[in-house]
Amino acid sequence: MVSQPLRCSDVRAPMDHCQPVRLAKVYEVVRQTGRWLIPARCLLCSSAACPPGVDLCQLCMADLPAAPAWTADVVPLSGVFCAWGYEYPIDRLVRALKFHGDRSVAGALGALLAMHVADRCVPLPEVLVPVPLHPLRLRERGYNQADEIARHLAGRLSLRRLPRALERIRATAPQSQLPAAQRRSNLAGAFNVPARMVATVAGVDVALIDDVLTTGSTAQSAAQALLEAGARRVELWALARSGGDASS
Repeated sequence: MVSQPLRCSDVRAPMDHCQPVRLAKVYEVVRQTGRWLIPARCLLCSSAACPPGVDLCQLCMADLPAAPAWTADVVPLSGVFCAWGYEYPIDRLVRALKFHGDRSVAGALGALLAMHVADRCVPLPEVLVPVPLHPLRLRERGYNQADEIARHLAGRLSLRRLPRALERIRATAPQSQLPAAQRRSNLAGAFNVPARMVATVAGVDVALIDDVLTTGSTAQSAAQALLEAGARRVELWALARSGGDASS
């Protein structure tokens, strides 16, 4: 069992999302350089017994919460795959990535998600497309957490990543602030495939990449835009399945 709280939030003060983007970039350079000098430590218990490329030890990986069943209508998605439940410690790891600027979490979770995907023993899609942020939100946060996850997935699974295949053209209210009944209408027409990318996505199988699945409204709207641009089929890969408010 996990016996200690998340170390990344203990040793670093949470990074305010309005801080200049350059601070997050400097931190990432320092972190990557440090990996050559200091052995990897588990993000949860600080153990040094981590598999190569995964900053979680075997004991903590075994303690990650199983994803709850997903039985909702997912049209136009062809399928939904979530690795874990949005509970401790996954929720803490996702928040560290999403709100505290800790992109080391994306490497650990992306590597583990790749292992889960490979274990499914089903044909892989041809491309990975991260669910995009609106440019205003991207400028505020400094990076897209879904694309950080997709970057590691693409490397592990030898798949092509298309971070610009989908764009968010409408600044919508955060999904977590809306009741489930309003989430789909909030995202109507929010996504678009740029004209320069239509030929790239036409006729291919796509995996949409996101961090947390709640009602599925975001993924369904994004998938609709890809299908209208000619994608053959679109499924969703998400780190976690939530029964509550986890999106923003």
